Amino acid sequence: WSVEVGPAGFSSPVIGQDETVYVGTWKGEIVAVNPTGTIKWRRTLPERRIMSSPALGPDGSIYIVSTRRVDETSLSTLHKLTPDGLFLWSTPFPNNGFTTSSPKTWGSASDTSIFVYARQSSQNLRNELLTFDGQGTLVNRQGVDTCENEWSGPSCFLCSVLGWLWDFSVSLEPADLIDAHWPDPTVAIVDFPRLEPRRQPIVVVIDDCGLLAYRWNPPNLTRLWIQSSDLRFKFSSPVVTSVLAVGRKDGAVVAYDYLTGTKLWEYDAEEAVMATPASLGRQIYVASRNTLHVLDSDGRLVTKRPLQGQTVASPAMTLNLVYLSTAGGFYVTPFDMSGFLVDSNAQGGISSPAVGTDG
Repeated sequence: WSVEVGPAGFSSPVIGQDETVYVGTWKGEIVAVNPTGTIKWRRTLPERRIMSSPALGPDGSIYIVSTRRVDETSLSTLHKLTPDGLFLWSTPFPNNGFTTSSPKTWGSASDTSIFVYARQSSQNLRNELLTFDGQGTLVNRQGVDTCENEWSGPSCFLCSVLGWLWDFSVSLEPADLIDAHWPDPTVAIVDFPRLEPRRQPIVVVIDDCGLLAYRWNPPNLTRLWIQSSDLRFKFSSPVVTSVLAVGRKDGAVVAYDYLTGTKLWEYDAEEAVMATPASLGRQIYVASRNTLHVLDSDGRLVTKRPLQGQTVASPAMTLNLVYLSTAGGFYVTPFDMSGFLVDSNAQGGISSPAVGTDG
């Protein structure tokens, strides 16, 4: 089935435990779609735009960020809704903060933490890692600044995003988005059992010049390591498997040890890597502008295949298949990329696929 939800922009769908699909739209609506393809409900948020994907809490609650413009200033708000679409609360970002990244949840149904990276509209304020509890209370604000050199003006991303947020056309090709704009990377939560039994996860946030990792011991964040540069890069969101891997606009895919921040290897994709890499184990799947790359966990290239149509979307994986959306259609391939199945009618390349529990 197919169902019209509206201009979705960068917002990718997420799937609830009952297989309900949730997606945010450019018109400020969050839309719930039944597994049969009918609209379950629509809710319009007070702000004008939804750029990021929703996040689901352990109890099925929906967390979504919306953004609006007030007097040349971008302002973002975090909202919480029930699976039935009931608004529970809305919490504005402090200090006129805004973001195009998605929130990330961690914890139990009775004790949920929501992490989100926020940029500041004022050039005199540091960007922040914001942490909210399940009741919408801001419990931690951690300044994020990985740039070694002082910066006397707004970043290039900030210059472009202020106009883009309000003039964005969903008819843009993925290549146009790569050349002109770049969404904020989403926070990564590292919570593997081998870390330690006390369940204090590592929270990784990416700024313009590098990566920062913190240990989360509610309500405190303690810095573990920083990887910074005096150069400004545009990063994808990271994937964490045996390593922490992240893509960059210059084509580099870089892997770090998530416990120490040590750089392990770097691979050159030779074109912008906007999409979050994907992995279910040893191999890492990276979608660059026109190519799908398969890397081993040591950074060695296993294989790569050209794509029909460009993409900024992330691959999605099951135990035996990889799914990818491009401007040329929808791809399904085995892990060894021995063959591609393309539905040329399902043209996309901006929003990433989501896979339900039934495949």
